[in-house]
Amino acid sequence: MTQSEVNPTLTESVTSAGWFGVEQMALQIHQWADLVIKVAIVGAIVNLLVIIGVCTFASALAAGKLVVVEVMLGISAVCLAIFWYRKLILSHLTDAEEIAYVVRDQAFVDLNMARQELRRMRHKLRRDTDDEGYGHVNELLKMVSPLVMMFIQKEKNILRWGMFGWKVAQNAMAVIKQRSKEES
Repeated sequence: MTQSEVNPTLTESVTSAGWFGVEQMALQIHQWADLVIKVAIVGAIVNLLVIIGVCTFASALAAGKLVVVEVMLGISAVCLAIFWYRKLILSHLTDAEEIAYVVRDQAFVDLNMARQELRRMRHKLRRDTDDEGYGHVNELLKMVSPLVMMFIQKEKNILRWGMFGWKVAQNAMAVIKQRSKEES
């Protein structure tokens, strides 16, 4: 049972309002990133051709200066772009943070519900306790089963009967002690 089955209006309000804007924003960012990458590749090819031309027609010192100037211009362009688009970047980061909080809270609720459901199913499969409070009947039956097998196989060795009987008695006493500890 998930949170969406328990409270569909909460899930619908959380998912329908926030996800459409995120999808649109991601699509726009992806389109801009593709365009920027294409322009950067073309610029890098042109830049490489200019550097090769400078190296062949001028000295290596001039080419080194040109590379340093280009790196400085590139870093300054990135800094200026961050400065100009800081409000947009901050709003996108704020939206992403809010969505992360909502998803985290939703996951917390879903995980707690799943944990409770798994705990209930584990108890049901193990049959730890039934309605009358006989919680360790399965353990006692597991302990008695070798004795039943010996009876079915018509075991004649009295020593084996005594050893298995002693083991069953010890285990039964341990189960009774454990049950009395759980009740108190």
